[in-house]
Amino acid sequence: MPGKHVRIDERQNEYFSPKPEVVAVPSHHHSSCTGSSSSRHSGSSHHSSSKHRSPSPRPVGIHRLLSVSSPAVLQLDLRQSARIYLPSIPSVYQARPATEPPLPRLTIVCAHLPWRIHVDASNGRYVTVFDVLAALSHTLRTPVTEPEFHQLLGHTDRRRAAAAYTERYRRAGTSEEKRGGLRRVDFLMSRYHFVGLEPVRGRGDAWTLCVR
Repeated sequence: MPGKHVRIDERQNEYFSPKPEVVAVPSHHHSSCTGSSSSRHSGSSHHSSSKHRSPSPRPVGIHRLLSVSSPAVLQLDLRQSARIYLPSIPSVYQARPATEPPLPRLTIVCAHLPWRIHVDASNGRYVTVFDVLAALSHTLRTPVTEPEFHQLLGHTDRRRAAAAYTERYRRAGTSEEKRGGLRRVDFLMSRYHFVGLEPVRGRGDAWTLCVR
């Protein structure tokens, strides 16, 4: 990423609004990305006639830098600090609203993480692309406590997360990275490439982090 600057095709819409019937992500945080079934609900359900149904809410679009696309606009290694890749993203893009319409707060969940990522608007009005990337980096770079390591992972996954930590600090080549210990990003194991954000059905303020 360093030295290569991100560009967006100006001929395309800056915000991407996936069709709800195509992108259907369950609302619980252990769901996976595209291809998931509809949201799970417990208890009884009630059916009402169409004349009593509320109008569908306006779909929320995500900025193209953060959307799921092939190839991804942002080629991010989530093991790295945002300080490494933010300089390659023009400040004008970083300052853009992360969503359309703009929202004051977002929640990001991931099938491979037991933590939710809360993103607040640093400008006091709406969440920006920068806010999302900074929150992802801050959360994923947070050290894992010993109780979390033993309680949230089974024996096999503990070994895989430990191997991910070893690979990460060796790749970084700094003693500081090693001293930092196991971080939340290591729970992603080999899935540390950013793919994009997909909407959680029925929640315009909630998005699923897709990784590979």
